[in-house]
Amino acid sequence: MSIPTFPTMPMLSFPVVKRDLWSTLKQEAVSGKSTRVQLWTFPRYQWEMTITALRQGSIGGAAYTELANFQGFINSVGGAAQGFYYDDPSDNAAAGQLFGIGDGATTSFQIQRTLGGFAEPVQSPTVSQIYVNGTPTSAWTLGAAGIVTFTAAPAAGASLTWTGSFVWLCRFDEDTAEFSEFMMNMWEVKKITFTSVKL
Repeated sequence: MSIPTFPTMPMLSFPVVKRDLWSTLKQEAVSGKSTRVQLWTFPRYQWEMTITALRQGSIGGAAYTELANFQGFINSVGGAAQGFYYDDPSDNAAAGQLFGIGDGATTSFQIQRTLGGFAEPVQSPTVSQIYVNGTPTSAWTLGAAGIVTFTAAPAAGASLTWTGSFVWLCRFDEDTAEFSEFMMNMWEVKKITFTSVKL
């Protein structure tokens, strides 16, 4: 079964909120001293949005099915049960992004992207080109969760970079979506949230 993609919303309202989510174990002693242990090596992300209008039926002589299409999408993933891809228009591409340094022995590397010096894995990439020391190569395959495997180990010290795009595997946070008809044939979703999934 193929994984569906979150549909384009023609009347998406701003702001669209994006949150970085981390997991930290916190313990406070009687003395007041606090101990913290970072449980995750990279975050998950949560999006929150408002859809100001989903048209349904005949409006001005044109027929619309936006409400039915979005409801159908939510139902197709069983609410919060199954995953879908989200193409975040503000965070979906990489160009010449470093993802590894060769050591002469390792053949498999995780595709990564860097935000302000923080590197994290890209688990659902579409790779258009791989470079070894700036030279394009086709001697590689892309596996599950963004693992690139070279046919021969890159030389020690060789910089590995990639160019391409990526989407986020997500699930809805709730099993309920609330649709409100604010005028004839015009519906809105005041709040819907979904969170990225780690593979």
